[in-house]
Amino acid sequence: MSNGHIAEFRLHLHALDEAASWEHALYKVRRDLKAVAKEQGRMMSPMEQALHDGVLKEEQRHFWQALQTTLDGAPRK
Repeated sequence: MSNGHIAEFRLHLHALDEAASWEHALYKVRRDLKAVAKEQGRMMSPMEQALHDGVLKEEQRHFWQALQTTLDGAPRK
Protein backbone atom coordinates (compact mmCIF):
# COMPACT_ATOMS: atom_id res chain seq x y z
CA MET A 1 0.00 0.00 0.00
CA SER A 2 1.08 3.60 -0.33
CA ASN A 3 1.73 3.85 3.43
CA GLY A 4 4.19 0.94 3.37
CA HIS A 5 1.78 -1.40 5.16
CA ILE A 6 2.20 -4.84 3.63
CA ALA A 7 -0.08 -7.10 5.66
CA GLU A 8 -1.76 -7.50 8.99
CA PHE A 9 -1.99 -10.72 10.93
CA ARG A 10 -4.56 -10.69 13.68
CA LEU A 11 -5.64 -13.44 16.01
CA HIS A 12 -9.34 -13.24 16.72
CA LEU A 13 -9.32 -14.26 20.33
CA HIS A 14 -11.92 -12.96 22.75
CA ALA A 15 -9.37 -11.28 25.01
CA LEU A 16 -7.72 -9.55 22.04
CA ASP A 17 -11.08 -8.46 20.66
CA GLU A 18 -11.85 -6.85 24.03
CA ALA A 19 -8.55 -4.93 23.94
CA ALA A 20 -9.11 -3.95 20.30
CA SER A 21 -12.54 -2.54 21.10
CA TRP A 22 -10.96 0.51 22.79
CA GLU A 23 -7.48 0.40 21.22
CA HIS A 24 -8.58 2.04 17.99
CA ALA A 25 -9.44 5.26 19.83
CA LEU A 26 -5.91 5.31 21.28
CA TYR A 27 -4.45 4.65 17.83
CA LYS A 28 -6.35 7.69 16.52
CA VAL A 29 -4.80 9.85 19.26
CA ARG A 30 -1.31 8.72 18.21
CA ARG A 31 -2.13 9.25 14.53
CA ASP A 32 -3.53 12.71 15.16
CA LEU A 33 -0.49 13.82 17.15
CA LYS A 34 1.68 13.06 14.12
CA ALA A 35 -0.81 14.55 11.67
CA VAL A 36 -1.05 17.89 13.48
CA ALA A 37 2.72 18.27 13.61
CA LYS A 38 3.05 17.31 9.95
CA GLU A 39 0.26 19.71 8.95
CA GLN A 40 2.13 22.47 10.78
CA GLY A 41 5.35 21.53 9.01
CA ARG A 42 7.23 20.49 12.14
CA MET A 43 8.37 17.49 14.10
CA MET A 44 6.37 16.43 17.11
CA SER A 45 7.36 18.31 20.25
CA PRO A 46 9.03 16.35 23.05
CA MET A 47 5.71 16.37 24.92
CA GLU A 48 3.79 15.12 21.87
CA GLN A 49 6.40 12.41 21.30
CA ALA A 50 6.21 11.35 24.95
CA LEU A 51 2.41 11.13 24.76
CA HIS A 52 2.62 9.17 21.50
CA ASP A 53 5.18 6.74 22.92
CA GLY A 54 3.34 6.35 26.23
CA VAL A 55 0.04 5.56 24.53
CA LEU A 56 1.74 3.06 22.21
CA LYS A 57 3.46 1.37 25.15
CA GLU A 58 0.16 1.01 27.02
CA GLU A 59 -1.56 -0.40 23.92
CA GLN A 60 1.20 -2.96 23.52
CA ARG A 61 1.10 -3.86 27.23
CA HIS A 62 -2.66 -4.44 27.17
CA PHE A 63 -2.50 -6.54 24.01
CA TRP A 64 0.38 -8.60 25.42
CA GLN A 65 -1.52 -9.14 28.67
CA ALA A 66 -4.62 -10.19 26.73
CA LEU A 67 -2.60 -12.62 24.63
CA GLN A 68 -0.88 -14.09 27.68
CA THR A 69 -4.14 -14.68 29.52
CA THR A 70 -5.51 -16.42 26.44
CA LEU A 71 -2.45 -18.65 26.14
CA ASP A 72 -2.31 -19.33 29.89
CA GLY A 73 -6.03 -19.92 30.18
CA ALA A 74 -6.07 -17.52 33.12
CA PRO A 75 -8.88 -15.01 33.56
CA ARG A 76 -8.07 -11.52 32.34
CA LYS A 77 -7.47 -8.87 35.00
